Amino acid sequence: MLKLVSLRQDMDEPLLRSIFEGLVKKQSWQLATPPVGIPDVATLAARRLFRGAGQMGFGNARAVKVMFEGALRNANARMITAGAAGIACANDELTKADVLGQPLDPDRSVALKELTALSGLVRVKETVRLKFSCFLYIPVARIIVGSKEPFDY
Repeated sequence: MLKLVSLRQDMDEPLLRSIFEGLVKKQSWQLATPPVGIPDVATLAARRLFRGAGQMGFGNARAVKVMFEGALRNANARMITAGAAGIACANDELTKADVLGQPLDPDRSVALKELTALSGLVRVKETVRLKFSCFLYIPVARIIVGSKEPFDY
């Protein structure tokens, strides 16, 4: 039986970035301005997308569109929540949290709380706590940028 193999090249990071920026502009949205020293939202989005390149099912422009649509859903939910709380926010601005999601917080982890409540398992608890603190609590953007220095999310 013959298998068809796709020989197409995956898009590079700058091209993924330009597609993302094009979608933002086409839908009349803006990207939030990051603090000094932190890459802008489009760069972070392109880096996140580019990590999927070369894997089965990676769809280039389709992946950008799916990420953008998810960011719009997150932004709309953020605006609805802020409006209900009486907090003013920019109605046409995509933030880093909209695109990449909120950073993980170990204090909210139900599984970690359940593990801590168990008696014994000291080595397991220490290993999980170490893994959690070294990886999951780091804001997503810091992982993508590769920064060792802390910065405000």
